Order: sequence, then structure tokens, then C-alpha cells
Amino acid sequence: MDQFNRETAKAEMRELRLRILNVQQRYTISQVNCDRIEATLKFSQVCGIRVAMPGMTRVGVGIIIWRQDQVLLLRRKNVHGSGSWSTPGGHLDFQETPEACAIREAKEETNLDILDPRFFAITNDVFEAEEKHYITVWMEAKYLGGEPVLNAPYESDAIGWFHWQALPQPLFTSLQHLISGQCYPSRSVLTHFGLDHEGTL
Repeated sequence: MDQFNRETAKAEMRELRLRILNVQQRYTISQVNCDRIEATLKFSQVCGIRVAMPGMTRVGVGIIIWRQDQVLLLRRKNVHGSGSWSTPGGHLDFQETPEACAIREAKEETNLDILDPRFFAITNDVFEAEEKHYITVWMEAKYLGGEPVLNAPYESDAIGWFHWQALPQPLFTSLQHLISGQCYPSRSVLTHFGLDHEGTL
């Protein structure tokens, strides 16, 4: 771990300790359980696993990788929304731009190189069952070529190209919001890709 990552990890741990203290004061959690929470968080830092505490709002980046009238989707596994279909994407890292995040996540999850990622929309996504809240920045990018692969089989178990009018079900909540126009700015995915004349989702 380089110096920058060490300092980032330390800063994140300080913030998490403050959040744990706040939760302990609000809900009278015992010190033993707080110690267990902190130990879990430390372990997650060492392993490079991101842990979102309840009450935290995170920023995610979704990548619309399109090929003609098709979009690349993965079926999620072992993460919130498990069993649903979504685009590649992930957490926005500290000091990372959405463009850089889109390029990184596309490569990490599908082994694809994408071209010219551009802002498309933002969705406000609350997952009540998992007590998670995400602001998702949606980027669109051009497909350069090659076959997508499951580079992270612990997080997804299927991948493929799908026509916008025949998407697999169920869809991930964030993607549902985007397709239904519950986004900022409100816009139609089909209209943007010139497919609205063929039908609606």
C-alpha cells in the first residue's frame, strides 16, 4: 500500500470511528459491540473491501456501455440487489473523477476498454431492506470491441448484451430509476439512443 492509500485509509478510519461513536451515543450500543464493528471495518480496509455503515450516503458510478441498440448488463451476486441485472459500475474512489471511475470499473468487471465516457444522468437510489443509500452518477461510453468477461465472479454470475426493449428481469433499482426517467435531468434512455420509435420498455 503506497503512502497516498495509507493516508486515505487513515482518514476513512477516523471518519468511521466518529460515526461509530455517534451511533453508540444515539442507540446505547455497548463498547464491546462497537469494538467488534471497528475490528470489522479495519479488516475490510486491509482486504480492500468497502463497507457502508447504515445512515451513510455513498456515490456510485453506473456505466452504460452500448453497442448499436444493445446495452451490456451483469447479474449481481453477493451484493445488495443480488439476483438483479445492472450495468457495470461501482463506488467512486477518493479524488477520482466519474470518467476515470467508469473506465476503471468497466475494465475491472468486464475486461472491456471503453471510449469517451460522458455524463448521462443522476439517480437517487434508496435500498430500504439493506439500509443503503446511493447517489448514482450515470455515464455512457462507446464500446471499442472484444468480448466481455466476468472479471469479478464473486460480485456477478452472468453477463451479456441485451436489446433495450428486451431487458432481463428483475432490474437493479438504480437502473429501474434511470429507465423510468426518475433521474436528474429527467430524460428517456430510448429517446437518447434513438430507439423510441421501436416501442417502449
